[in-house]
Amino acid sequence: MPKSGLLYGLFLLPLQVDMNFPAVCITIFLFVRFALPVKGAAAFGVTDFGYSRTEGAASFDAQVDFPVEGSAAVMRSVREWICGVLEIESPGAMDGMLFKDLLKRSAMQFLTQTDRGSRKVEITWSFEDPQCVTFQSVITDRDSVTWISEDCASFSKKDGHRITAAEIFSCSEAQVKQLMWQFRADLPMEAAGPGELYVGNAGFIDGWIVVIGPARNHSGAAYKIRYQAAEPWLQAHGKGGGYYHD
Repeated sequence: MPKSGLLYGLFLLPLQVDMNFPAVCITIFLFVRFALPVKGAAAFGVTDFGYSRTEGAASFDAQVDFPVEGSAAVMRSVREWICGVLEIESPGAMDGMLFKDLLKRSAMQFLTQTDRGSRKVEITWSFEDPQCVTFQSVITDRDSVTWISEDCASFSKKDGHRITAAEIFSCSEAQVKQLMWQFRADLPMEAAGPGELYVGNAGFIDGWIVVIGPARNHSGAAYKIRYQAAEPWLQAHGKGGGYYHD
């Protein structure tokens, strides 16, 4: 939960069974969460959507923080990004009821293409400050092997655009790779050194800069760079530096 957040709950448990699928287990739940108002910005809030479905030897499970409160530009950008993570086309304007249908569509798309194995999707609202809102995603596919895809997306509160690595870092790509290598932690590496990495998407979370790069059995892995270590190479977008504020 973002450090500025406060928790409120509302649970709804509609159980729907599609009679066209005889061996089906479905679970849906909602949980509403709002942030304390951030000084100088509109309050931001999400509803937690959960959806699970099992057919035979295949299963799909998703937990998604869906934005329901905040500026229109930010909510639109985040919702479009969420649809991209779920591998479904964004319809543009959408509310929670429509998103529930889209989540089911993502599940059916996976289950109709998979005889066995599982997919777990986690999309989390992970950070907010006066200048940006950050979401992270993890998709874990399990069959004979486990394959993980991670992403981190920070969205500007000014106009809703997704903040790029070039907007975060003021240094060369080679220096970013050095930082990634320094903070690779226990990621399973195939690269022999920083020069073999790539700099993918990037975003802010509390105390860290997340950069997406390569790792074994990952189509994108989250490298968490300590903010203080990255600070000398960050862009300055106003007093305090960058988009990050303590």
